Amino acid sequence: MRDGAKFSDGTDVKAEDVVSSFKRANAEGNIYVSMLTPIASIEAKDDTTVTVKTAFPDFSLLKERLAIVKVVPSSATDEDLTAKPTGTGPWMYDEITDASVTLVPNPNYNGEFAAKDEKIRYDVLKDATARVTAAQEGTDLICESVPADSIDQLKSAGLSIDTVQGFGTRFMMFNVKKAPWDNVKVRQAVMYALNYDQMISNALAGMASTPSCYLPETFTNYNKASMVYSYDQEKAKSLIAEAGITPGAITLRTTDNDQVVAMSTQIKNDLDALGFDVSIQTDTSAATYAAIDGGEAYDLLLAPGDPSCFGADPDLLLNWWYGNNTWMQKRCVWNDSPEFAKLHELMDQALSQTGDEQQKTWNQCFDLISENVPLYPVLQVQTTTGSWRDTANGDGTKVSSDFKGIGTTGISLIGVSTTK
Repeated sequence: MRDGAKFSDGTDVKAEDVVSSFKRANAEGNIYVSMLTPIASIEAKDDTTVTVKTAFPDFSLLKERLAIVKVVPSSATDEDLTAKPTGTGPWMYDEITDASVTLVPNPNYNGEFAAKDEKIRYDVLKDATARVTAAQEGTDLICESVPADSIDQLKSAGLSIDTVQGFGTRFMMFNVKKAPWDNVKVRQAVMYALNYDQMISNALAGMASTPSCYLPETFTNYNKASMVYSYDQEKAKSLIAEAGITPGAITLRTTDNDQVVAMSTQIKNDLDALGFDVSIQTDTSAATYAAIDGGEAYDLLLAPGDPSCFGADPDLLLNWWYGNNTWMQKRCVWNDSPEFAKLHELMDQALSQTGDEQQKTWNQCFDLISENVPLYPVLQVQTTTGSWRDTANGDGTKVSSDFKGIGTTGISLIGVSTTK
């Protein structure tokens, strides 16, 4: 470990802190478990050295995967970390509320990337109107998740606008333990029945793309999948006929994400045209997943997701939804299929490979999930960020001019940053 490394509370960082942090992240039920599978163990060699053993030889993604383990004091309780986490980075928490998070420089940080601002505040503004108003008025200097219909408004106010393609998806998940979704042809039929262009235009104001792979085309490891779905009702009807099923009444569950709700109307129309009778049930994410995890029957789920907040390597992105975890054990329940076993055989194989060989194996993974679609992106969304640049505050302080538009996941945030 780095000489003299300390936590933000001034205590020394020891090897045991790293070991306990790994155990905490890898504890049963933690969302990181499937992502940490390639790391067999982390043990303390002495106070400042840890030994990491991998589950696969020549694991090429070790540094990226270790970053998932957030090193915190071994003495910290879950309550401590929820109230105000203690870490070793350039920033430390100053204040945390439901409405905002404020960071200040960590005086005990001794790495090479020291904080250069006096304070950063992130305002948690889920409401789009509140988010745009705060940006327009200059209350906040960076506004993420700018609605498409507010872009011109913020441009007119003087903000710079950046739109980027990220990994954020609006995905469809099938209850594969329930007929007719246990038939891959029916799942494929649904994917062919969807009018993607109309959804992009009407529900996302053009700020999305139709997937041609599990990864967006902008990602380094992208490769066009063997199955690329486009709006083709005749193909969808043909697959329904081949499956030998008669479409009936089904429930499309959705979370209350605005884009998802808007998309659901189009999906209902498209599937009704295929012969189904679709009822839409919308709840909060918490209520939706609590019901599904609790065994409540459902047919299809439409929801947002973006595991790239944890990292961007293909194995991690695959493991979020297709790992042997809650998604495949309780929600989709695809983990006992031969195709799932084949997918994990390929994923494990890729972990011991590098370069072109590794990419070819990942391509097989992308092909397999595109053909089986137990859970698959319907749209891959773009994120728009508005920011004030080269601007001075009222007190004469200079606002940093190197803000870049970025895509994020989960809750939308607005940040404030000033430099003396």
